[in-house]
Amino acid sequence: MVEDLDVAAMKRSMGRRAYRRAVCDAAMGAIRPMLAYKTARCGAVLTVADRWFASSQIHHGCTAPDGAPCRLIGKWRIDKLLVCPHTGDVVDRDRNAALNLRDWPDYASCGPVGTTAPSVPGPTESVGTGHGADTGTSGAGGASVRPRPCGAGRREAKTPTPQGNAA
Repeated sequence: MVEDLDVAAMKRSMGRRAYRRAVCDAAMGAIRPMLAYKTARCGAVLTVADRWFASSQIHHGCTAPDGAPCRLIGKWRIDKLLVCPHTGDVVDRDRNAALNLRDWPDYASCGPVGTTAPSVPGPTESVGTGHGADTGTSGAGGASVRPRPCGAGRREAKTPTPQGNAA
């Protein structure tokens, strides 16, 4: 479960130059495609919460008398502790967001992730039978996960020696 963050807008509008630099250095835009690749490779599904879902501002498990979700109140936008106007509970913003995202329904996801896992080439059964044979760790599609050397046999040198001859 990840949130669909607008990283470009965070870099443009978030005040101090040091904060904008930290957002760029953290490479937050690279995490979601990486997670999409890894989950697809393992056969799992990556759920993406809508960027407009106020996960940290809605009090988890609390509803207003009219049945609407209860919005937490904080003095500033960056407050770590927020207060519920109905129950008076003091709630940690990050823990509350984690609980809301944990209970995020799959049907409310903002859509499929734009990255797919490439197929991993390789044999589907064990390779070789003798002592020291590569048994090939099976991956998600039954394909071997270990990379295979290109053009070099098991006992051949993969790079030439300084004299130009194989060792």
